[in-house]
Amino acid sequence: MGIGDKLNSLLKKRNRNINELATAINVSPQTLYSISKRNNTKVDLDILQKIADELAVTLDYFCTESRANNSAQVASAFVLSEPEKKLVLAYREHPEMQPAIDKMLDIDSENETYAEEKEIGSQSA
Repeated sequence: MGIGDKLNSLLKKRNRNINELATAINVSPQTLYSISKRNNTKVDLDILQKIADELAVTLDYFCTESRANNSAQVASAFVLSEPEKKLVLAYREHPEMQPAIDKMLDIDSENETYAEEKEIGSQSA
């Protein structure tokens, strides 16, 4: 069941309609009708969060499906091109540059870098 089907089902259960929901969350009815009719799994996360909050469900309500069906979509979302692979490898190979790169890209870096994790893993082996 896609997001549109889940939205329609939830609206029916709550005895609400798309126009009421659109007004309540300050999103155009056309946007919600599009989500409703498309019935896919690609919806703006901010809009989906507003819908979930207004209809008293979690984001998980819209996102859960059989994990087997979603695994291919999740995997394809993280397929890297060759230049992207080279970039990731270069990033990992230069931990001294990671803070500067993170700052330049406005990335909230983790406490440990990949290199530190790699060192810890090799020490325990």
